[in-house]
Formats: sequence, C-alpha cells, structure tokens
Amino acid sequence: MDTKNIHNLAKQLEERFPVLTIELGGHNFEMHPTDYIYYCGDFEKTRQACFMSFFGIEYSGMILGTPFLRKYYPLF
Repeated sequence: MDTKNIHNLAKQLEERFPVLTIELGGHNFEMHPTDYIYYCGDFEKTRQACFMSFFGIEYSGMILGTPFLRKYYPLF
C-alpha cells in the first residue's frame, strides 16, 4: 500500500470513528481511530480490511493492551 492510500485510509477512519479518551490517575489519554483500528488487506478494493482492536471481557475492569501501549509506552 502506498503513502497516498495510507493517508486516505487514515482520513476515512478519523471521519467515521470517535477519538476515545481514557482517564487514568487524573490524566487523559486520547486514542484516535488510527490507534485502535488495524489495517489488513486491500481496503480500497474490499472495504472489509479493517478491524477494531477492542473486545468485550466478562469481568469488571479494563485491559488496555497493545493499542494503548503502542502509543503511550516509552522506549529507552
């Protein structure tokens, strides 16, 4: 996928899905659609090539997981 198509995909995701705000310890962390929706396959042809990285769990609590860590966990 070339740079132009990636930019178009990001723009479409921003238009269709909300920015999610997660509050932890009095700090807000924003997750944009490009952070929590993954691309796979040829979006331009199939329109079925993206999936959300969140899913339900059957107990109270939250697992932030890879999307959150990828954006906010610092590397040294």
